[in-house]
Amino acid sequence: GYFLSFRGGPVLWGSHRQKVIAFSIAEAEYMSMATLGRFIVYATQLIKELQYDHDISVMYVPLYEDCEPAIRIAEKPGFTQRSVSIRLSYHIIRELVRDKIVKIHKIPGHDQPADILTKSLSKAKTFKFCQHLFRFPKRTH
Repeated sequence: GYFLSFRGGPVLWGSHRQKVIAFSIAEAEYMSMATLGRFIVYATQLIKELQYDHDISVMYVPLYEDCEPAIRIAEKPGFTQRSVSIRLSYHIIRELVRDKIVKIHKIPGHDQPADILTKSLSKAKTFKFCQHLFRFPKRTH
């Protein structure tokens, strides 16, 4: 699953079954990053067309990923034994990293808010992620 936020609020999110078979979790996560990368390119272009880019202070879009091998595939140019089976269309994420449009940040798996779209979570974790993603008010009791 993925979320794209702008100015602290979610503007795009999704979760879907991938159309291609991934041979590892790293490949599946890498393909998911590529899907989000395409949306980032689209959203960046839309913001520029709306002439809102004068107020954007970040030079790149942060992308948070909890799978270290997927991050290594995205950040390492060329093909490796791990990346050779991934379709070329998913390597857009490498271009976005190389061109400094996206910067991937490693986060712990238990702190991945996109899990709300793909996993069965406890009530506390669901509320925590909703609070983070949708800016719900904190509980007082």
